[in-house]
Amino acid sequence: TIEGAQRSEELLQWLQQDVEAQNQGAEGNLAISRAHYTVVLDAYVSAGDLVQARKLLLRMIKVFRSDDDHKKQNSDSYHIVLNVLLHAYVRQNNAVAAASLLQDVARSAPPRIVDYHVVLTSLAKQGLASAARNLVSHMEQQKHKAAAQPNLVSYNLLLEAMQKQLQNEASNAKVLLRQMEGVWHRIQDSFAPNIDSYTSMIQAMASAAATVDSTAKDRQEWADKAKLLWEEAISDNMDDTMANQNVLKSSLILSMMNMYANLQTDSAARSAEQLLLRHNEDLLVDDTGAQDTTLIAYNTLLKAWKHNLVQSDRIFQEMRKRNLANTLSYTSYLSTLAHSIGKKGNGNKKGEQKALAQKAQSLLDDMTASSLAKPNTWTYNSVLHCWSNCNVARAEQLLKEMEKSPDCPPTTSSYTTVMNGWARAGGDRDNDLEQIQHL
Repeated sequence: TIEGAQRSEELLQWLQQDVEAQNQGAEGNLAISRAHYTVVLDAYVSAGDLVQARKLLLRMIKVFRSDDDHKKQNSDSYHIVLNVLLHAYVRQNNAVAAASLLQDVARSAPPRIVDYHVVLTSLAKQGLASAARNLVSHMEQQKHKAAAQPNLVSYNLLLEAMQKQLQNEASNAKVLLRQMEGVWHRIQDSFAPNIDSYTSMIQAMASAAATVDSTAKDRQEWADKAKLLWEEAISDNMDDTMANQNVLKSSLILSMMNMYANLQTDSAARSAEQLLLRHNEDLLVDDTGAQDTTLIAYNTLLKAWKHNLVQSDRIFQEMRKRNLANTLSYTSYLSTLAHSIGKKGNGNKKGEQKALAQKAQSLLDDMTASSLAKPNTWTYNSVLHCWSNCNVARAEQLLKEMEKSPDCPPTTSSYTTVMNGWARAGGDRDNDLEQIQHL
């Protein structure tokens, strides 16, 4: 508890005062060590008061800074308690504060490389590229002879943080890609890129290609660069962890497939499909599990063919036969159906539109009865799009079902879809209302 930690700190202060008095000539044989501070610091960490734990750690460093005997004797305890505090910050989703702590303690007690990587890993997962970049820059600028310098893992984590930020914030994709290329060149100059290096770079280019403001020229340029990186990654020049075992991590394969998928062309989609056929066995040996990685790969193919209903239908039916299709699979395919119905010059005959809409409704009904692929709001929205283009009254009925559903409530987009449907329907409303009675 906080109260227990505070009481422990009071006793620590008493001991500190008695030791100081003893050093001034008072009698006694008391001694204080980092272990005493560690007890109190652990108490604050356990109670969740990381602010006080941080203050205590900095005070401990200051107290023992000039005590060579205690430094040598208790260096392990210092690193242990620092690592505990860093992990506590990470658990509280406050890696930025952990990074600040590392920079504070580095002035007097250089952290180990593992301490930096605890924080960089958390920053990377959250896509906090600026904080990760600042921390790596701090490591590079350290002058202390015992200071940890960034290694390949450090730079890979920085690449991952930048890639995640690019994925989350598409507005400055080009700027982030240029910054990543700078880190990439640093890796090439000082280390040999490994599979994690290549994966982050390829995935970043794939994410950039998916942004709404990317041009066809941009996407092709990134695809060409990604292909060069891919070929380099699987070449005979790779290190033992890749080439000699002849096993590619699924993340690399999926990243390249995603790059092709985001180009949204028939040729790119075929390249993604060929990649899966060529490296299907590499997916099967991945430690994340064959079913998961194969499912992700097929869902990526659905995305790659979302502009082509015939090919998308082929992939989707194969997934259903193999019992691979999940909620995302159904939703992606239904989205393709909706896009095909609404696209001018494609399925624009009323009868063809209604046949596709009925197919979408049947798939939604199958999902509702299934225990493996339950529909979500986005699934319903795709079916709404289908009906709104050919039978708006049926779309409105589905919207009312969503309003009653605790699991698939309508969004603003749901209402907008039906409103737009009625606006387009014009005088067909009575006919649609009559037809719905026969469903």
